[in-house]
Formats: sequence, structure tokens, C-alpha cells
Amino acid sequence: METYKSERFNDRASLFKKWVLMTLIVFIPVLVDLYFPQIGLLSPVIRGEWILAAALFSVTELIDLFQRDTINEVTIDTLNNQVIFKYYDANEGQVSMAVAFANLQVKCNRLIWFRNPNVTSIYFFSGKNKMYEISKWKDGFSTTTLNNLSGVLESLTRPLSK
Repeated sequence: METYKSERFNDRASLFKKWVLMTLIVFIPVLVDLYFPQIGLLSPVIRGEWILAAALFSVTELIDLFQRDTINEVTIDTLNNQVIFKYYDANEGQVSMAVAFANLQVKCNRLIWFRNPNVTSIYFFSGKNKMYEISKWKDGFSTTTLNNLSGVLESLTRPLSK
């Protein structure tokens, strides 16, 4: 059994921190204009529109973060021919789910710019339905972990037919 863990523990607090960070980034022009009006970054007309757009973005980002499952750990069990996902669900807390290799298809997205073959995300499918996505930004897996995991998964599961 091989276990691949996220570099951060995904729970309600980490989702909230991510939301606060994204909200602050979107509101930076408003804050700069509020505290340094002599700069004139936003005109009064644009300021109102920017605040409304930033508030809508913030609310939709919060809803999206709490609806999305964030993977904490992926265990490859070669004895039982299955992959075990441990993830955080905002409604259920920490959840574990096992999927047999026979039912699992994997697609690995690689970054091909600048001749860098690193895996950016891994998608898990059951039939034609996407079950999970693992990425550095969403789940906190390192590039090295994603590369190692993709190598093992591509050799054990069926490739996704195009």
C-alpha cells in the first residue's frame, strides 16, 4: 500500500482561509482607493461596480469552496486492487471512499509549456462521470507527489479513452 498525502490538512478552517485570501485579493483595489484616495485608482462610478462584482465573486467563491470535496490522502492498495480516497466534505466532515481499479479511469493533465512535463492535476473517472480531481491549488498536493501518483496510477488503471 502506498499513501500520497496533501501538504495541507483540508478542513473547514483551511477552506475559510482560502476564501479570505481570495476575497482580500479581489478587494485590494477598493481598499487602496479607500485608504489612499489621492492615488485615484478607481473613479466613484467604477468603485461601486467593483465593490458589487467583488462581493458577488466572494459569495460564489465561498459557495464553491464549501461544495467541492478536497482530497487529503490517496492510498493505492494493490492487494485489494483499489484506490482509497480520504477527503473533506463540508457537510459530512472527513470521508473515506474506496474504488476498484477495474472501475477507475485516470486522466493526468501535464504542463507542457517551457518543456516542463509536471502533472498539474489528476482526474478520476468512473465510466464517463468525473468522480474526483486532485490538484496543487485545490487540494495542496506537491508537484512531486502529483508526478509520483500519476506514474503509479497510469500503470495500474485504464487510460481514459478520448
